[in-house]
Amino acid sequence: CQDGRCAPVTSSPTSTPGMADLVIKNFSYNGHIVSNKDGNQVMLGFHIVNVGDTEPQSNFYVRVENVTNNKTLLNQYIVGQGFKPKETYNYQELYGKIGQGFSSGQNLIRITVDPENAVPESNESNNVDLEILTVTEVSQSVQPQPSTLKEPVFNLPPKQSSPGSV
Repeated sequence: CQDGRCAPVTSSPTSTPGMADLVIKNFSYNGHIVSNKDGNQVMLGFHIVNVGDTEPQSNFYVRVENVTNNKTLLNQYIVGQGFKPKETYNYQELYGKIGQGFSSGQNLIRITVDPENAVPESNESNNVDLEILTVTEVSQSVQPQPSTLKEPVFNLPPKQSSPGSV
């Protein structure tokens, strides 16, 4: 791993034409936990792409795990039929909290597409992505205190009658 990015776990890359090939791409995260009304949250995002020549002939799972604290963040069933070649599934709002998925500090995240190898693929060695992310808790912003200044009072001179008015 270098600069928080780990190379996908691979063995010797072999590819067989005429098959599906599921990969993880475009991992992103917000870099810190944001304090909001729902508590401290971090958001992950990634894409699953079928880079193969055909759609998968069976269903599969996508699993996201925090290896650092042994927490499963996502284990979702995906219907393989209809996942066309070059098509992408987007996961852009996967949330977690400190103590419920993430630890403060460095977290090793493993994203695995088809962890049970249910889909025969042209390359079975590119289904895992490892990422190191640093989670920094951000305290809630300081709320402005009520002002101690009083509203200004404007003393207007009494209305003067203009010449010619009764």
